[in-house]
Amino acid sequence: MIQWLKRINAILTELILVVIIYAVVVELVGIWFMTDKLNYSLGVLTGLGLGIFMLIHMAVMIEDSLMVMDRKSKVWISVKAIFRYLIIGGVVTSMVYFQWGNFISCFITILGVKVAAYTHPFLHRKLKNKHPKEVNE
Repeated sequence: MIQWLKRINAILTELILVVIIYAVVVELVGIWFMTDKLNYSLGVLTGLGLGIFMLIHMAVMIEDSLMVMDRKSKVWISVKAIFRYLIIGGVVTSMVYFQWGNFISCFITILGVKVAAYTHPFLHRKLKNKHPKEVNE
């Protein structure tokens, strides 16, 4: 477990921070307009959990793919990526089937991963200028 935690770098924490801020904004904007606030909030929380899971899993998979060179390990990395999509699909499908939350709010919150990826270069540049010794490239 400790080895796994050492793999999390500064870039991943910045991405997770952007996803959390995005989820808070989605929650505050949506809670104002929605009538079923509980299901909306459950959808946002589910999307936030899935988004953070996706970011961590993708970071670990990228690092694993850079470390291994044999063909068998690279095939296994592809299989793990497929498992990630199956897990996300299973959680979203069960959420819709059992009506645990709002699918639309979950989907919008999962899009926070894309928002984090697109805004990261600008955020990273700003953080690097403020604290050049703390942020690694």
